[in-house]
Amino acid sequence: MFRLNKPGVRFGVVSIIIFALGMTAFGVAVIVSIPDAQTRLAKMMVGELDLIFHVDYDQAQQLVAANTNYKILSAPSTSFSYIQFDTANRSGIGVFKDKRVREALLRAIDLQSMRKAFLPPEFSSKPAMESMCYSGLYACAWSTKPVTYDPAKAKALLAEAGHANGFDLELLTWGQTRPVAEAVAGDFRKVGVRASVNATPINTFQKLRGDGKAQTLVTNWDNAGGAPDVDNTTTFFYMPSTRNYIEDPELAKLTDEGQHVFDIEKRQDIYRKVFDKVNDERYAMPLVEQPALLVQSKDLVIDTNHTKPEGFLFNRVSWAK
Repeated sequence: MFRLNKPGVRFGVVSIIIFALGMTAFGVAVIVSIPDAQTRLAKMMVGELDLIFHVDYDQAQQLVAANTNYKILSAPSTSFSYIQFDTANRSGIGVFKDKRVREALLRAIDLQSMRKAFLPPEFSSKPAMESMCYSGLYACAWSTKPVTYDPAKAKALLAEAGHANGFDLELLTWGQTRPVAEAVAGDFRKVGVRASVNATPINTFQKLRGDGKAQTLVTNWDNAGGAPDVDNTTTFFYMPSTRNYIEDPELAKLTDEGQHVFDIEKRQDIYRKVFDKVNDERYAMPLVEQPALLVQSKDLVIDTNHTKPEGFLFNRVSWAK
């Protein structure tokens, strides 16, 4: 049950479920679907909600500045945004068969500036992710690192690969990763790649991805909602499926092997090969971590002893006594 001792707690939730749960001893918790971000922010501004999540950091700061009854809560989560190219050429773009092009675009991304722009200071000051797996997951391991920011090298690699004049490129994204995709597109344009962003609703995104229409994906991964094992990640990305835009048989073989090994050190050895190859071949790169960011009433107590991407659990919320 909800651990509340004050009636009328109100949550602004970006889900499709609308319900109210009455609890005689604890008052009433009303969980309301408010899909429009501006409406959520407006309701918080005038004190009509007690909690919203998946908030942009700048907007969160504006909210607490405008209403002193609120505060920002940020907590680590398993979620992060990433970029992945259509190396398998499912979309027909062709250019990403060449490793030099993949490396050029990764080197064009000013990751540190992006982290400072999108993350709270307590997160942006930490080292960036180096692998396509969250370090807190069981068997997550790697020994190589992604490429570093070097726009001059990016231009040289593009010219070497026959793209001195650039090429047209669409980045497919959705939801909270749209600002990240727009920042990436801006960096690509600085090295001559004519990048645009196609930001769609999640159902459209999934259909386009499944149909092989994504030239480049800039989206997020939450490790199946915070499940603690890296197998969720490798299975999602590297086994044969409509989500797979790499189609590297060695990655699929290693992923399958890892699923049948229970010894943690042996599993780490297997998955280290997976994530090292992803780094070495420039197939994909993590971009910005997505810590849970909430704006909440100051007297709302939220237990954050977990890594759920939303940053809270409804049954672990209470009012301060």
